[in-house]
Amino acid sequence: MTIKFEVTDSEKQLRDMIMNAIVEKLNKIFKSSKQDILQEIQEIVVSGLQQTQEYEDLTLGKLKVEFGFMMGEEKNIIDPIINRIADSIEIEMIPFKWETARIRGGMQIKMLRADFSDILSLPQAITKPEGYGFESIPWLEWYLGYGGQVVIRDFGIQYGVFPENSRSGYGIMVQDQGPYIVPGDNSVKDNWFTRFFSSTIFEQAVFSAVESAITRKI
Repeated sequence: MTIKFEVTDSEKQLRDMIMNAIVEKLNKIFKSSKQDILQEIQEIVVSGLQQTQEYEDLTLGKLKVEFGFMMGEEKNIIDPIINRIADSIEIEMIPFKWETARIRGGMQIKMLRADFSDILSLPQAITKPEGYGFESIPWLEWYLGYGGQVVIRDFGIQYGVFPENSRSGYGIMVQDQGPYIVPGDNSVKDNWFTRFFSSTIFEQAVFSAVESAITRKI
């Protein structure tokens, strides 16, 4: 007895059937992994920003004096801003498709508005010094976008130990010692946050998080 097998579909049709089945599986895996991926990326953002030099400068270094943070409240000022960034993260899945002999698709990560208005509107983004004629100081806006620029002409900072009349305890604003120039060279397009989110470290951490979340679903 002779048994014959005949393949009725062309090689291309078979390949398309296999790849479309893979694409369908990928879409299901990514959809079911979306929340896990989001949570892991949020954790990466919080822990990553807290390990940067900028975070240390703002909570432990000279910048907490420059911007008049209340002594002992530095992390209570900075951490809510970081948490707001993490909470703003959105993941948009781009469905996978098999077309033109390749699989296309993936995901987009969105966070923060281009003008940073979602964090600049936070109460922690402003300090309110007393006795200097200023109603408020938009320190975060200055820090992110006005590095190296004069923002106060008539006042400058005098460093020292001031246990009674200084919010930070180590500096006061003094008239006729201006101008006050925002430390650093940050700009809207090149600052603490833009550098972190464009860094290889962040990109690799996100890739690893996505890979890990998907692997658990396979």
